[in-house]
Amino acid sequence: MNRLLRCLTLGLGIAGMIACSKATQSTDTSTTVRTEPPRLLTRGSFPSLSVSESNAAGRPSLRMGIEVMVDSLGRADLRTLKVTGVVDTQNRMAVERWLEGVMFRPAMRNGEAVSGIFTMSLTVRVTRRP
Repeated sequence: MNRLLRCLTLGLGIAGMIACSKATQSTDTSTTVRTEPPRLLTRGSFPSLSVSESNAAGRPSLRMGIEVMVDSLGRADLRTLKVTGVVDTQNRMAVERWLEGVMFRPAMRNGEAVSGIFTMSLTVRVTRRP
């Protein structure tokens, strides 16, 4: 039987945030319109994650990636959520609950709030459950 390990957040290092749309050209070809990506305003308390011992393979930490569309009001659209790394149904639901509780500054284009993709990666520390 696989024993479960608990993964705790080691660092919420935001590896990169990219806006939904790439830079686009306006009618004046000398001016480039750039979209500033969404930003996490409140981190909240990131949930503990579970991973089987076989998946942890004796490693002290694991990487996890999160990508989600943030609407122009700063809310995460969970239908677009992509989680990579330490993924299973229980961990995905924990990330969804976390995203429901945090606040984002929406992507900005020409001073106006627009939808954009929020991307982050983090490292989780593996600890044995007693």
